[in-house]
Amino acid sequence: MIHAHHITKSYRTALRRVSRKVLDQLTLDVSAGERIAIMGPSGSGKTTLLNLLSSIDTPDEGTIVVDGVTLGGMSQQEILRYRNHQVGFVFQFHRLLPQCTLWENVLLPTLADGKPSAETLDRGQALLERLGIAGVQHQFPGELSGGECQRAAVARALINAPKVLLADEPTGSLDRANAFNLMELLITLQAETGITMVTATHSHEIAQMMQKTYTLTDGKLTL
Repeated sequence: MIHAHHITKSYRTALRRVSRKVLDQLTLDVSAGERIAIMGPSGSGKTTLLNLLSSIDTPDEGTIVVDGVTLGGMSQQEILRYRNHQVGFVFQFHRLLPQCTLWENVLLPTLADGKPSAETLDRGQALLERLGIAGVQHQFPGELSGGECQRAAVARALINAPKVLLADEPTGSLDRANAFNLMELLITLQAETGITMVTATHSHEIAQMMQKTYTLTDGKLTL
């Protein structure tokens, strides 16, 4: 499903005098339907790795293949389609548009293909029900709790039935109880849909809910 081989990524400082290598010949293989955690301290490269897998960023060296799609060399249109249909991304902060209702935010990824199909609308409503936010779907993010907004972000990530779910500290902005409840829901949805799930987290409790846990240090992954 996910094959990232010999991935190297460096960034330059603000003054562009020093290049800092974040990922160094990193290799990661994830089977279809697998649920894994990536742990490591802040600045270790967890977000960078997820950004590469989602094609938000590109590696300096190495190859990434996701569900048979080689990410390097794609046209801009192919990249946009990949992000919209193959991958769902949940960020630490929900990133909902404040001027849109929760339901409108959930539907945003579907608009690139025109009017959402009846099947997509049904999937969206089912997700809202499963995530416990159907009753507030016509309210705006500013009127709701952080937990409700983060659940809407999960529904938005899953609305197009992607093959891969990438979650970057998805519970980092929530209290312990809300964090645990959200992860239980995510794992239930992952098991039901068979989606492949890669979660970056600081939490050992969340990592223990995954099937495998990798640690990212010195630019490389170890089990």
